[in-house]
Amino acid sequence: MELFLLFLFSCIVIGMTIGNLNLRRQVWLVVTCVAFMTVLYFINPGLL
Repeated sequence: MELFLLFLFSCIVIGMTIGNLNLRRQVWLVVTCVAFMTVLYFINPGLL
């Protein structure tokens, strides 16, 4: 759970850091984070 929260926080920080870039890159970042969290959930359901 702590690893999940740390990863989520990292995604938010990265998203804020590149907030001045184009929208397409922000969308790509969000999709990547969601996909990675989904994979983690299927590998280890207890993580979330």
